[in-house]
Amino acid sequence: MMESEKPVTPDYKVNSKRDATDSIRGYVYQIYQSVLAWVDLKDDEVLFLECAEDFDIYANKTVISTQVKDLTSKLTLRSADVVAALNNFWSLQQDNPQHDIKLRFLTTANAGHEKGTPFGQEQKGLEYWYRCQSDKALIPPLRNFLTTLELSPNLLAFLRSSSDETLHTQLLLRINWDLGAKNKHALQLAIEDKLKIHGHYYRTNTHYSCQALSHLLKHVVDLLSVKGHKPLSRADFLTEFDTATTESIPKSLLETLRSNSQLQQLANNNDSGSLTRLWDIPYPLTTPLPVVEGALRRQALVAKIHSHLLSFRVIFLYGSSGTGKTNIAAMLAATSSERWEWGDFVAVALNIFKRPLPEQL
Repeated sequence: MMESEKPVTPDYKVNSKRDATDSIRGYVYQIYQSVLAWVDLKDDEVLFLECAEDFDIYANKTVISTQVKDLTSKLTLRSADVVAALNNFWSLQQDNPQHDIKLRFLTTANAGHEKGTPFGQEQKGLEYWYRCQSDKALIPPLRNFLTTLELSPNLLAFLRSSSDETLHTQLLLRINWDLGAKNKHALQLAIEDKLKIHGHYYRTNTHYSCQALSHLLKHVVDLLSVKGHKPLSRADFLTEFDTATTESIPKSLLETLRSNSQLQQLANNNDSGSLTRLWDIPYPLTTPLPVVEGALRRQALVAKIHSHLLSFRVIFLYGSSGTGKTNIAAMLAATSSERWEWGDFVAVALNIFKRPLPEQL
């Protein structure tokens, strides 16, 4: 083997049972789903990592406890993960009677058929659960089936003694089997789209907004490695997004940049009274000029400019007189959905400055 070559598989014996790929994939998926929930938080909500379930969303005594599963096999009511989720939910609800407890079972898996077709031909158990949520007359077969599962004694006692109405309100309506969730790749794209929209609102271009995802993932991973409660709020998201999309420079360097800026040179080369009057004059902002009638639409160029504007927020159109710069700007305003205002600063500049600007500007 040449010195620069590296083996793609080990040439020594290993124990394949030590491979934890499936477990790690599940943890990674859980972290991505946690970030998505964090980005979607409302102002009055708090997200707790690894609390009652993989993550919980708490607001005003309501707890939505979410279990996350990245699975390839189909799920039935007999599946071990489903039975465990039912037992965990019932225990959590019984331990917290003062709270409104709900369970969200979030998984990439889809529903499978129950053995013996207890709910009718071609009827899947988890889908039948949803039918019972909207039609209480269907509850008896589901109740009978649930009593055959390895559920906790307390939950089995409830199933055998409760009325259909009580079973409906205290169990069936409180559990959401969220099946067929996005895979990790699609989930990443969904998070990035939300970050782009958030960044656009705060005038952060889409490139830097998407880069914030790695920072948010690291923040969640670091928090998961710490003992104790692990809360995340909407304010925490805003802080971490700003941290990920903001560059810091020393004050001394900032002062140097300011002193060398063209604006500072303008201030140094013009009397302070003229500059003060420039700041004080309200600039005339009006509706955009109409597109020149019969002008070439130049749709490809306008679309390209609009794309650059979304990314960089500021664009300078330059060219010799009569090349259509103003009309292109008018076309851009006419074809995009954003709100536009039109400002003419030429007259303002002529009224303010009594002598030409320095040549170096």
